[in-house]
Amino acid sequence: MSTAGKVLAVLSVLMLAVWIVLMSAVTKLNTDANKRLVEIKEDIAKLKIDVDIVKRNADETLVKINQEQIAKERDMRLVRIRLSTAERQFSTTQESLTRHLIQLKNATQALETAKQGLVQRSQEKAGLEKNKADEEAVVKQFQGKNDELTNQLVKLRTDFQKALAKNQVEVQKHLKSGKAMTRSASFVR
Repeated sequence: MSTAGKVLAVLSVLMLAVWIVLMSAVTKLNTDANKRLVEIKEDIAKLKIDVDIVKRNADETLVKINQEQIAKERDMRLVRIRLSTAERQFSTTQESLTRHLIQLKNATQALETAKQGLVQRSQEKAGLEKNKADEEAVVKQFQGKNDELTNQLVKLRTDFQKALAKNQVEVQKHLKSGKAMTRSASFVR
């Protein structure tokens, strides 16, 4: 065998060894890759289970969120209704308060006017009572004068009747005697 053949044979043996090492490396890589592929498939299966669990949890959470949103919206509606009711009551109370304040103001003004009227009526009453007392005093004074004048008139009437009766007797005497008699005029009372 020639040198070239020997070199070729050595190279072939070396190449065979390289090929064996390469084949074992490839086999080892395939085995490792298959193990890794099995692990990845297991991980994928686990991840699919986890995804299903997460989806279920997400669905449950979404349902809870929807329920909470509905509850919050219901609560907000109730709060708005209560707020609206409270605002209406506040507005009604404000209107009532304003109306009562106006009524109070009017009543206060009426009371002040009535007080002024009462003072004026009291003054008028006091004046009228004073005038009444003055008039009653004047009436009593006039009654006293009236009584005095009536007594005087009664006395004068009595005197006149006596004088008349006396004069009638004198005239009758004079007529019976037939003489003409004259009497001197007297202006004395």
